[in-house]
Amino acid sequence: MIMADKFGDVTLFSITEPEKEGEVILGHLSMLMDCTFLRDDKYIVTADRDEKIRVSHYPHTYDIQVCVIYCATGMQPPQ
Repeated sequence: MIMADKFGDVTLFSITEPEKEGEVILGHLSMLMDCTFLRDDKYIVTADRDEKIRVSHYPHTYDIQVCVIYCATGMQPPQ
């Protein structure tokens, strides 16, 4: 099970060993809004309050596959 906190960390917890302490697996510089696993748990997607969406390779979360910065100003991206 993964948990995102207001400090920007994603922590992995064991369901089979609930007494075991969680392990911080990645972090953002601002509060995380959401996190989820993709494709048979090979990738983890995180979104932070600064409008950054990051796709990291799991379990090597330092290997960032994609980092998208979303801008809600109404401007369209170049074609």
